[in-house]
Amino acid sequence: MESWHLSYPGSSGLPSAYNPASNLLEQSAPLFSSHTVLPPTARPNVPRKYTAEDWIVQKSEITKLYNGNSLKLVRELMREHHGLDATAKQYQDRITKWGLDKNIKTTEMEAMIRKEQERALMNKPSAFRVRKRPVSQKKIDRYKHEHPEQLDSTNDGDIDMNIDSAGIIDVFAKPYCVP
Repeated sequence: MESWHLSYPGSSGLPSAYNPASNLLEQSAPLFSSHTVLPPTARPNVPRKYTAEDWIVQKSEITKLYNGNSLKLVRELMREHHGLDATAKQYQDRITKWGLDKNIKTTEMEAMIRKEQERALMNKPSAFRVRKRPVSQKKIDRYKHEHPEQLDSTNDGDIDMNIDSAGIIDVFAKPYCVP
């Protein structure tokens, strides 16, 4: 069976770019092998921009999954089961916007410590929840131990106490703190 190159009249069996007898500029013609990878037509790693409606539809499922799992696992499950292939940054932005953060901010911890000190003066033991998650006394004590210099500034009155009035921090008497 003949090569496809021989089917053209006047052909020597090689394309003109490879034909040394050709008058074309062989030096300027790119030589492609069968292993050459062509550049992609679109950038493959560009994250898809999801609309607010896309996120609202999935909010309850993301919330349910995020409460007991890592963000990495939530992303995998949402990609596999719901087709939501968003980046970690996109998820983190939504989680912050929805108030689902797992981390306790410095201002929140300092507000809890200040509230705890106020209640201790009245002989009221305290327990806290931040964004509906219980905060252990061990975590508060660890913060006090690791940040003793910031505890001195908690008595200055410059801590935003509106944090607990916004529903972020809940204070309970210790016997009733079980969520």
